Amino acid sequence: MRDSETKTALEAEQQFLADMAAWHQYEQREKYYFDLASMKSDSRKEGERKATLKIARRMLSMNMSLEEIHKATNLPLSEILSLRDQMS
Repeated sequence: MRDSETKTALEAEQQFLADMAAWHQYEQREKYYFDLASMKSDSRKEGERKATLKIARRMLSMNMSLEEIHKATNLPLSEILSLRDQMS
């Protein structure tokens, strides 16, 4: 191999490795944003669940029927019964 061919091959290799590094950075950045979105979604769901349980407890304290609470919150009857037992 001549020196010019060697130089061209080395330059091509450096460009390839630089592109690989850029690709890796891109993948890491995408993973970060995906994880961030997932954490936000999980936090939102957890907040909604806490609000639903709070509403169910309030309805229980107002002596509303289990069926009414179930219809309003979509919580399973077993979970509503468990909340009621915890409040006793």
